[in-house]
Amino acid sequence: MQNPHSPITGCLDQLELLTPPRQVVVIGAGTGRGHWVQWLMQRDCKNVVLIEGEDASFAALLTTTASREGWLRRQEVVADRADSHRFHTLSVSTESGLLPPEALQTLWPNLTVREVKQKAAVTLSEVLALRDAQPANWLVIDCWPALPLLRTLDEAALLALDVVVLRTWLGATPHSLLGQQDLNAELEMLGFKQLVTTSGRHPEIGHTLMWRARPVTESSVTPNSPDIIQRADGPMAALDPANDVLGANRANLKLAFELYQAEIAKLLPQLAEPAEQRQQPQRALVMADLETQVEGQSSSLSKDVVLQALQDALSQLHSKQQETMKETEHRLRTDCNNMLTNAVRQLEAFIGIQNFMATGESLTKFHGWPISPDLGLFLLERIKTYSYDLIIEFGSGTSTLLFAKALSMQTRDGCEPENWKNHPLTKRLMSFEHDAKYHGDTHRRLGSTSGAATADLIHAPLVDWCDDTGSYRFYDCDAPLRAVSSCLGSGKARILVLVDGPPGKTCAKARYPAVPHVFSRLGRHHIDVVLDDANRSDEKAVIELWRTFWRTRGVRFEESTVALEKGLYLAST
Repeated sequence: MQNPHSPITGCLDQLELLTPPRQVVVIGAGTGRGHWVQWLMQRDCKNVVLIEGEDASFAALLTTTASREGWLRRQEVVADRADSHRFHTLSVSTESGLLPPEALQTLWPNLTVREVKQKAAVTLSEVLALRDAQPANWLVIDCWPALPLLRTLDEAALLALDVVVLRTWLGATPHSLLGQQDLNAELEMLGFKQLVTTSGRHPEIGHTLMWRARPVTESSVTPNSPDIIQRADGPMAALDPANDVLGANRANLKLAFELYQAEIAKLLPQLAEPAEQRQQPQRALVMADLETQVEGQSSSLSKDVVLQALQDALSQLHSKQQETMKETEHRLRTDCNNMLTNAVRQLEAFIGIQNFMATGESLTKFHGWPISPDLGLFLLERIKTYSYDLIIEFGSGTSTLLFAKALSMQTRDGCEPENWKNHPLTKRLMSFEHDAKYHGDTHRRLGSTSGAATADLIHAPLVDWCDDTGSYRFYDCDAPLRAVSSCLGSGKARILVLVDGPPGKTCAKARYPAVPHVFSRLGRHHIDVVLDDANRSDEKAVIELWRTFWRTRGVRFEESTVALEKGLYLAST
């Protein structure tokens, strides 16, 4: 079973509110003790169809889900055509299915066949039609291969789907039937967006979550989303004064946006006009001018010379038009970016006022500081879920304030987590900052919040450090890490490490030393490593070095990526 707190789970929790599941279909439900069925049981989903083809797994599935009234469980083999197929029962039960074992040898070198049976199969379109009155809009395909199954669906069934979770081959050389690129491309053509791809216990097997956003209408919110309305009514009523304060700002922003739209509207007809039509009047003028020049020339001019002159003139005209279009496009992009940046500032200001009205504390701006709001929310969710014994961060700022606040809330009113009782640590946040100015700024901001008592903000200048991968400049952090390791003693702690520094301009692969430093002192503990800015090429190179570090030392780890603003990489040991 996958980690039940994987990034996909968090996304599903949110998607349940945005696009509620009318009917959920799970192909490859297994014994019912896996991640997807357990999530559906925890969320108390009502309209669920579970499909499993392997005999023993289906028998266990009936027992596991016996308490769920209204769920439909079917023992079926799903294929790209309704026909008789060879079903392989394999030594790894989760891989039993239509694929022969040789197709999976690169994943499971020791995979063996326990039994082969001829079984009648149904198509995915037949499965989705089992309950016509309530078309399925959530689909999980946790078996190989997914693409042939999806291709059996007609347009109506495909357009009904909102959420699709697919088993994904993450290795470099998949079997021809298991390539993910074609599958993603076909779903993206239908309006789906890839949100998260995460690996499971096998590093080359994961799952991809695809979602199709639909326009939000009044009918889609009011009658069908009582949970959202219930959550929003209380806070919004309490924040009426903040809304009054921002009324003028909203009006100004709306007016500026309308003026901007009017300016774009003047340019769009010119850009939308076919290139041939835009060029026609100018070509006519050029041709007339050239004809006049040619008539004044000696009659000995050859036809080839005249044609070449025409071609040269038209080429120059085309180049000027291309330059004009590029300048116009650049101006439009710049204006759009400026407008969006201003909108973000206004929203952050609005949220800050809301928080001040509710709690008396304001939050620092996220844009311009090291982390983005989506990363902040991700980190807060993990802290709430795991109650970490220790948080270590490389690079201070907004994340320091969020960590300190979250930790202080966990100890508020004496309701601290069970694993904190009689714990040797007094400071549960260790933050390293090399820049004296930023260290001072963060220290002042931290002192004005209720979370200062939980944080140890350390000024750690960059020093030379090297190993067999090269030379680096990294935080002088070894002594504090050695001290906290000694304080933890022989127990096994759960530690969160956020790597958001030093800056990339420090040196190539500047953030690589974080893992060697932490694991040399705290490697016996359970560690979650989070890397921000994971979309950048330098950070991708850092991830490869970390993988090599762990594998050469026999450290078992699970990893995943999350589609946040700057990209996020998560590894757990």
